[in-house]
Amino acid sequence: MKNTHDWCISRSRYWGTPIPLWTNEDWTEVIVIDNIQTLCEYSSKFKQYVNECEESGETPRLYRQMVDNIEIVNPATGNTLRRVNDVLDCWVESACMPIVNDPMDHNTLDFVGEGSDQVRCWFAYMQMIGSAIHGKPVFKRAFTNGLVLSEDGSKMSKSAENYTPPEQILEQYGADALRLYLLSTNAGE
Repeated sequence: MKNTHDWCISRSRYWGTPIPLWTNEDWTEVIVIDNIQTLCEYSSKFKQYVNECEESGETPRLYRQMVDNIEIVNPATGNTLRRVNDVLDCWVESACMPIVNDPMDHNTLDFVGEGSDQVRCWFAYMQMIGSAIHGKPVFKRAFTNGLVLSEDGSKMSKSAENYTPPEQILEQYGADALRLYLLSTNAGE
């Protein structure tokens, strides 16, 4: 993708998909764990957890609380490695959407659609991940809808509280009037 800027794919949060990298303190040794079976090969503690899940009919989960304290030994050096603390940015997780159900499905989607603010994150990540896995684009076309802006021209958001509560609009004008307004005006960027 042309003019795609660098984007940090990690976040320092408690919730999220753990980045599957185990490393030593100076990052001279790094092992990428690509699936549950591989982690079981490296860690008897995790293998025990997986066995307990199978016995109880549960699905093993790779939540942070399951993998953060797992140490593995690098077979090449005998050194102990620990998982990095960060989790994946939520846009990386979302971008796996086209391949998550069937990673071997090589069909290219005709189109994807979302708000214009998703171009940099979701759309770009989907193309990068799909190209890395399948060697071709994930989708042919993307369409975007505009964003509804506040009176000062900024994007409306809950955190900025720069909007009229939807309940108030629905009570005063009704859902159909709101739909018609949004469809017939240039109410976005």
